[in-house]
Amino acid sequence: MKESELQTLIKKYRVPLNILSHMRQVSYVGLYLAYKMRSKVPRLNLKAVRQAALLHDVVKLVDFKTVDTRLLQQKYTQTDVVFWQKLIKKYHAIGHAEAGFQIVSALGHHQIAKIIKKHGFNS
Repeated sequence: MKESELQTLIKKYRVPLNILSHMRQVSYVGLYLAYKMRSKVPRLNLKAVRQAALLHDVVKLVDFKTVDTRLLQQKYTQTDVVFWQKLIKKYHAIGHAEAGFQIVSALGHHQIAKIIKKHGFNS
């Protein structure tokens, strides 16, 4: 996946800043751990690990019943809230890990999608 695609997905799904910050931290830790494991798993795809870690919560909001704007750490519009509510309605029943898997898989990035799916509790 190109870096521009990663950024496009983050913008498309209007990832709130607190979730984006978490996703970035997970990508740093994931990449660090992948480097440490590389001697035991030489075929480990570091790029896929980093990208999946960065996107793992791209639609995290779908796990909530509603959008609590008091928790947002940035300016938002009513259009953002309506978008997030539609995401919740569409994906709430399957959860964010499965939804992220479906979104990234539909773009043809199956290895990254599988990693995203595996981080969920129901995977």
